[in-house]
Amino acid sequence: MSDENAQKVLSYVRRNPGQKARAIATALSLDRREVNGALHAHAGEVVRQDDGYCWWPASNGELHVELPRACTINGFVGTLTSCGAFQVGNQRIELEVPPKCFMPVSGMALLAAWGLQQRAKGVELDISGDVGTRAYLSRMDVLELLGVPFTEKFDRLPEAGRFIPVKLIEDHDGCSVAVNAVCDLMIHQFEDAREFLPALEWAVNEITDNILIHSESATPGVVCAQYYPTRKRLEVGICDMGRGLRASLGEAMNLESDEEAIHQATRRGVTRDSSVGQGNGLAGSLEIAKVNGGAFEICTGAVTCRFTADGLAKVTPHEHLPGTGVALSLKTDRPVDLGETFIGAPNFTFLEGEAIRITEAGGIRVREECAHTGARPPAKYLRRKIMSLVPELEGVLVIDFDGVHSASSSFLDELLGRVAAELGTDRFHKLIQVRNIPEQLRAMANVVIEQRLGSLAADALDYPSTDPE
Repeated sequence: MSDENAQKVLSYVRRNPGQKARAIATALSLDRREVNGALHAHAGEVVRQDDGYCWWPASNGELHVELPRACTINGFVGTLTSCGAFQVGNQRIELEVPPKCFMPVSGMALLAAWGLQQRAKGVELDISGDVGTRAYLSRMDVLELLGVPFTEKFDRLPEAGRFIPVKLIEDHDGCSVAVNAVCDLMIHQFEDAREFLPALEWAVNEITDNILIHSESATPGVVCAQYYPTRKRLEVGICDMGRGLRASLGEAMNLESDEEAIHQATRRGVTRDSSVGQGNGLAGSLEIAKVNGGAFEICTGAVTCRFTADGLAKVTPHEHLPGTGVALSLKTDRPVDLGETFIGAPNFTFLEGEAIRITEAGGIRVREECAHTGARPPAKYLRRKIMSLVPELEGVLVIDFDGVHSASSSFLDELLGRVAAELGTDRFHKLIQVRNIPEQLRAMANVVIEQRLGSLAADALDYPSTDPE
């Protein structure tokens, strides 16, 4: 083969990695044997061949990957697989983030799960490029998880009410922490969170539980979530680097493709082993997304399947992805009544568990729940949580101001004034007790409560402002 054609072959591999010699020869209209000869002549220095006889650029242990502008599950999978980021032999991988990169939590969960797998193999990771995106990844704890250095030039405020950073699914305790974090995120957000929570809790619990029961992943699964208040949308990303749906369900049935595996996995009662699960997790989660009018996406093996509210599925093929990624998108203003689905009403909910936890902990600590006490928004998030929990409480709910030395009248009005107005005078005195509030704040709180309830609320906080000796 001439030097000119040999360079064409090598350039083609750099632009289109992961191809076999036959495909390269066809694309360039060259003789396959000559192409093979040119590739083997430069093997090790310029190109390398994997166990599947596909050719890749030789990285000498280092790989540079330019991420797509839209880092969705599909975008990530296509980029990582096409450049050899799943191949053995990499010692260091640098991911370059483009300007104004869009990275939803589903893509972030995949990035984190893939990164954990690479670190387990001894690969050093680095992420360069757009500072804003890297700051977002840092706040979501992705960079720390992957051992990527980054200097944060912002104050870390409590994430309650906006997002949850990545949570790892290593055991049942990790699963519980992740599910509770997603639920706690939502009870800060809107007034009727009690109606929305049961279906969300059921879906996230089932999908994360699948990681523990079925994936056989050597590295932890990952969960993260983001709430978009203007769109009234909650996005949840869940991903693992395990064996995937086809291998798991393949224990119980013959599957011709990954698409068929997704089709079977989203049918009610389909499981690899009825002794370990009923096979309703993905089917029920899809049902919740449909009734809600949201969306549900599954990525496993060589396909991604996106289900929309009308029940239609859009299938996108791509290179093989280890494990399974799930993206759940729900409209927060359209709660789903589980009692009207095949799932049925839950026996025990996050709200019931949270009420027990708070009671045992001695109440809600304002300082831990609120980023600051100088304005109305942090109080609004906490008030929503309180009003969601009140129906589950069997006794008094303590609101503990320990460590809070100052607060604005608008904060106190939003938290205590509005709680008093929503509960009414008698129920407020019966159900709510404020402790450890400084005398100056106590006087201010009594003023805003009286403004809400009238003279009947005078000295509404007329009980010890500190715990009795």
